[in-house]
Amino acid sequence: MQAICQAVYDTLTLSLPLHNGPVLLWLQPKTIPNKILMLTPHRDSHVTFDIQQLITNYLTDHDSASVDFITYQRRWPGTLI
Repeated sequence: MQAICQAVYDTLTLSLPLHNGPVLLWLQPKTIPNKILMLTPHRDSHVTFDIQQLITNYLTDHDSASVDFITYQRRWPGTLI
């Protein structure tokens, strides 16, 4: 989980300054959006706090922007893998 949170942070750090519209994040596993959006104490709290700050700053600076989290299953329907 810590690696996924760090990857989300790195992605947002690199992409948000270059973007000014809606942001759509596809995440797996399903628990990541809740972990990022809820500041419950856990070992990744510093990373999730930083992610929240990035999102807050982005939405504050861009009035018409949005940030959406979408989760997906490990396997897409109809696939064998």
